[in-house]
Amino acid sequence: MTCNYCPYASFYGRAVNFSNDHALDTLSYYYHKYDIRYFMFRDPNFAGNIKSFRSFMDALIKSDMEIKWSCETRVDFLTKNDLQLMVDAGLTYLITGVESKDTDLLHANQRPVFHHENMPDIFKFFDNHNVIVQANYILGFPHESETSVLDTIKYASSLNTMFANFSIFTP
Repeated sequence: MTCNYCPYASFYGRAVNFSNDHALDTLSYYYHKYDIRYFMFRDPNFAGNIKSFRSFMDALIKSDMEIKWSCETRVDFLTKNDLQLMVDAGLTYLITGVESKDTDLLHANQRPVFHHENMPDIFKFFDNHNVIVQANYILGFPHESETSVLDTIKYASSLNTMFANFSIFTP
């Protein structure tokens, strides 16, 4: 799901996928050896492989570790059950890229289809479960209009997340 404005590929290169067992073993090592109880998953597509994601959430819930964690991911395609799995597994902070209210701009910049209609319910769910949400937005896309910028700001305000992070589009 790499958009043409995403810095991840430029900064970190090609993504490496680790097995769920490897991820759990790594968490367990730091949990038991160093008493670490908070982890952040630095993957903008943390729930991108939905089958693997659900399996990992189940395994984390069933593990002996009582951790809190945060992640970056798209949430517009997750089901309510997926959201509940995240909360049950210890999610406390979520970062997600909403980017813009203007779907034409998103498509023009290789952003896969984004389902804005789901966002208010998703963010309300997380708010009701004390999960802090940081929604990221981009202003200044090529060919963006003043109306589009104002629509995005109004949309961000309506979503009422704890943090709304606005960045300027940088080629």
